[in-house]
Amino acid sequence: MLSAAHEQFSNAAEFFSQETLANFTQTSHHGLTVLHKDATLADALKALSTNKILSIPVLDDENEYIGCISIGDVLRGLERSMEANLGENYTDRIAGVSVSEMDAIGKFFSEKNIGAMLHEADLWLRGEETTTLMTLVKKGFCINGPKVHHRIYICDPAKPTHTLTQRGGKTTVIDNAPGSKKDGASSWRPTDVVSQGDVIKFLWQNKAKLGETVNLTLESLDLADTFVYSVTADTPALVAFHNMAVDHKSGVAIVDSDGKLIGDIAAEDLRDIPIQSFGILLLPVGEFVSIIHGQGPSVEEALSGKKSESSPVELLKATPMQTCKAGSSLGEMLDLLIGHSLHRIYVVDEEGKPKSIVTQTDILQLVVPKGRYSTIIRR
Repeated sequence: MLSAAHEQFSNAAEFFSQETLANFTQTSHHGLTVLHKDATLADALKALSTNKILSIPVLDDENEYIGCISIGDVLRGLERSMEANLGENYTDRIAGVSVSEMDAIGKFFSEKNIGAMLHEADLWLRGEETTTLMTLVKKGFCINGPKVHHRIYICDPAKPTHTLTQRGGKTTVIDNAPGSKKDGASSWRPTDVVSQGDVIKFLWQNKAKLGETVNLTLESLDLADTFVYSVTADTPALVAFHNMAVDHKSGVAIVDSDGKLIGDIAAEDLRDIPIQSFGILLLPVGEFVSIIHGQGPSVEEALSGKKSESSPVELLKATPMQTCKAGSSLGEMLDLLIGHSLHRIYVVDEEGKPKSIVTQTDILQLVVPKGRYSTIIRR
């Protein structure tokens, strides 16, 4: 028995059930960046930053898939490294930590082999016709489970291998047009990645399947009043990342002294920290985010004591965030989310204070009801 909310999205759910994974990856193909198992964390961070991605599959010496490393893995690894070097409850003593001490920890951390941070992830077979988007969202993303996955990797062992092209360092890029002719035989090698964002974008490209649900308000969909984790702009960036790691969050809102939303810090911001400058994590989160996003002084200038003419709060307010209100429609929210390539969007009240956060997972949970699992083919 489906809930009233899921009944309204039944056309979209049926669309997911009819669209095969094979067809979807033909129309939504990405060039795929991978790492080899002997890569370091510095290699991983560089690849994540250069390609503006959140996760990378890892191959062994035979170019076989053995797992992946995500920005979430980096975040948790950083937390473990901080505790190992600074002790438990280190955030209570952060005022006594020096820039040089952080830089030394960062150097040691970045030289680690990525093997210690890999997490297992199933490979999915593209060519199996019983595998639909509904199957992928339910069983691949585990969208209604306790541990949701944000992307899955796909292999195509029935077709010729994709060519592996070296592009500096230990990073390999698999980037071939679907259907192109190649020599050799693939095996368990990843050829594609599908993220929650890809599926939502595809749904929005076929928005007719959503029907009148695009006019439903976020409030009516119970998306306008959830708990929002936040920090003030003067909180050290390291403390914000610690909170994310401990609370299993991918982002934290930044508010001013009145509690109004002025920005956010996300796990992916770790990608852009210069390996030799981990001391930047001691800066106030407002200043850290501004510097990482190219505002204010450079990293080197900031660590030498140079301050921006504007305060961290002013810097953040100079770049207004995309937000919604409780009365915003689902369609309006999706326009912002997809149009600005966002992973999450905040819902604010009339005073600009954050009241809720809507993620890609929340959107897919509207369409995909619990139960009724489809057939799955995976390694």
